[in-house]
Amino acid sequence: MPLALPVGYFVGIMGAKKDKERKIAEDLFVRQGWTAKAIADLLNVRESTIGDWRVQDDWEALRESTQVSPLAIRKLILKELKSILDGNKPTLDADNLIKLAKVNDSLGDKITPEVVINVMMLLDEYMAEQNPKLSIECLDIHKRFIRHFINVNG
Repeated sequence: MPLALPVGYFVGIMGAKKDKERKIAEDLFVRQGWTAKAIADLLNVRESTIGDWRVQDDWEALRESTQVSPLAIRKLILKELKSILDGNKPTLDADNLIKLAKVNDSLGDKITPEVVINVMMLLDEYMAEQNPKLSIECLDIHKRFIRHFINVNG
């Protein structure tokens, strides 16, 4: 006797996968500056889907308001801490400085899909310089690895 699954079971699974892809696509567009075409190619979805998400969630406005990277935040925090260690008066109160220090400590603790994508891009660029033929041969496996990482780690 076949297993009876609740109505909408597969719709829920597919919806969760699309939500994950949408979140990754948004991050790549907003924080990393990727184009809709590049994101669509990576995630294996239609470029028009990325365009729809971009309009529905107003990614352009988000991109403009979030042009600060974790590296820039770290530099700012470390600059403030160094200034204090050099004997200067803090520009932030102690509570806010402690909060910023905690944020600094937590910025690099988790490997996110975006980090994997960035590392793979750097690897691809390096390989293209060293051995262009091998680089082209490896692009597909790199994309598949990124998709695998996203599926496993979210």
